[in-house]
Amino acid sequence: MSSSTIIASCLFILLPTINSIAASEPTSVTTSVQVVSGVEAEHLAYKWTIKNVTLHPLIFGCIRSPAFKTQNGNLSFWFKLFPDSSTLNHEYSSKSGTVQLSTYSPMSENATVVVDGNIVMFHSEEIIANVSLAGARIGPGFRGYKFQYHPMSPGLRTSAFNSASTVTIYCNIDMPLKTITKVISASKPQASEPQASDNSQTKQLTQDFRRLLQNENFTDVLLAAGIHRLPAHKFVLAARSPVFADMIKHAPRNESDSLTLRVDYMEVDEVKAMLEYLYTDSISNLTDVVMVRGLLAASNRFQLPGLSTICKNVLQKRLSVDTAANTLVYADRYELDEFKKNVTAFIKDHFQDVRKTKGYKQLKEESPQLLMELLVSITEGI
Repeated sequence: MSSSTIIASCLFILLPTINSIAASEPTSVTTSVQVVSGVEAEHLAYKWTIKNVTLHPLIFGCIRSPAFKTQNGNLSFWFKLFPDSSTLNHEYSSKSGTVQLSTYSPMSENATVVVDGNIVMFHSEEIIANVSLAGARIGPGFRGYKFQYHPMSPGLRTSAFNSASTVTIYCNIDMPLKTITKVISASKPQASEPQASDNSQTKQLTQDFRRLLQNENFTDVLLAAGIHRLPAHKFVLAARSPVFADMIKHAPRNESDSLTLRVDYMEVDEVKAMLEYLYTDSISNLTDVVMVRGLLAASNRFQLPGLSTICKNVLQKRLSVDTAANTLVYADRYELDEFKKNVTAFIKDHFQDVRKTKGYKQLKEESPQLLMELLVSITEGI
């Protein structure tokens, strides 16, 4: 569970009125006052998987989930699944089921909260319910939030529940924790004028460091990838990467000043590209998707956010039906949240084609949790 803060910001500019009673030019003072009011919200994500559905014993006609707690230690939520809706309400059909989300609080018998979020219910990989919790009031017992599902919806390939059935319920809830108010006063910042020669100086520095990498003068460290040895400069590696700095600091010393750092988990071309980035802050002719994925792993390992951005931009440009599923895996693995949203949106727009690719099959076999998350995202707004 994690917390987020929703902020509303208001900026007031106060310009004092100055009456000019002398021949001199009037002056003015600009003061900015920023007042921030917000609500710290808690986001809860809960997954309940029920295997062998029809073999579960029913307590008062339902299967009960374990309770899931919030950061407010006095409040919990839990699900009840009624396979036969008519046991809950005689007006309901016996061919449908009902799910109920309720609160529980040992401190209050009337613990009711207003939440946002959604609930998605799967029978195997088929979605049998998708409901919004926007503004929903959730209370204890039968004052909980209820919705019906149909185990055999129109077009559903699978049959109704049986002893081998697996049902999964995903629940996302956003609820308020506390209100936050903050006042900040500061004088208006004055933007400094950029120096006209900045760009030319940066370009010259980049060219100098590229030559330093190419002519191998004064190198004092080797990066070893398999049988290959690539020379570099300790001061460059240490300045650009805190991980390399730590490796150099703790590496065993020999009689000479040079040392070897092993990067056998990288291909030699990946090491060359990474060195180009370390020396010049750029990589020329980077188009191979496989190499980009390797460099993305390197950016994560050596804490190189700039390299991660370069890789992300290349993957975005090369995003297609064939690459989408694998790209989603890498975006998730290296926590590229905004990029992951973009890839998910692309897959949603091309889902019928993406699901036929080898990458999607691999995603289904090797990353079932990510697949479920993808399917939940695709159903939002349906």
